[in-house]
Amino acid sequence: MNQDPMIDRQLANFRIERVLGHGGMATVYYGQDIKLQRPVAIKVIDPGHREKTSFIERFIQEARALAGWRHENIIQIYYADDENGLYYFVMEFIDGQNLQEILAEYTSNGELIDIEDVLQIGAAIGSALDYAHQNGVIHRDVNPSNIFIEPSGRVMLGDFGLALDVQQGSIGETFGTAHYIAPEQAKRSSDAVPESDLYSMGIILYEMLTGIVPFDDPSPTSVALQHITLPPPSPRQINPNLNEQVEAVLLKILSKSPAERYHSGSELMAALKKAVEETPLSTTSQIELPPPPPG
Repeated sequence: MNQDPMIDRQLANFRIERVLGHGGMATVYYGQDIKLQRPVAIKVIDPGHREKTSFIERFIQEARALAGWRHENIIQIYYADDENGLYYFVMEFIDGQNLQEILAEYTSNGELIDIEDVLQIGAAIGSALDYAHQNGVIHRDVNPSNIFIEPSGRVMLGDFGLALDVQQGSIGETFGTAHYIAPEQAKRSSDAVPESDLYSMGIILYEMLTGIVPFDDPSPTSVALQHITLPPPSPRQINPNLNEQVEAVLLKILSKSPAERYHSGSELMAALKKAVEETPLSTTSQIELPPPPPG
């Protein structure tokens, strides 16, 4: 097997060591800051997109959007540059799992994440999204693979690669992840609003509390259409341990109209915490979970 040509390459003060993952337009590598002697993640735009102006602009936009931010639940950008047409930026390395991996482990055991952990993860992501929205940026791809959790319990939101700058408008028609996409964004990506991110967050809460996503199909287009046209299945029919108040919070955040949802992450999580306190929940007990979505 041919080794990635970026392995062992040095960009500025950063030496690339191994691949961490691939995204829609870039590859993320694990590397070392040889000056400060600390691990880093290095995001490099893929060769197939380096000649596409729209992708380059979107890539630069992500780096600019995050460079000046300081939030405990948003991955920090350290450096950005281009070298002979190779665009990259360097960010803090999160030594942990993403939420998608964690959910898969629980599903394989027929269990659900403990309710206190659900509230902790939700509060962190809600706070990160509120910060982004206050800074005029809509994430547009909030899903479990973009949420990272360190062994210490610190929760981080990353990958603003599809972010929409409210001031500048959309670059291209980016889609997002079908199982977590809001109805208005599924119709047209540039119609995304802050409540679109909160809808995606609501899907994640629904999944953590029931073990499945509300809409599923092998075809991403069919899933997107379900978001637009179908009401979400009753969470309590899937997990009887949930009370009516929690179900009401989940259904409100998954409203088809952004105006009918909660309007901030803090508002959503305050409502969910209050709903949980109405009747103590036990979501860690073994329940018969439906099969996971294809792929």
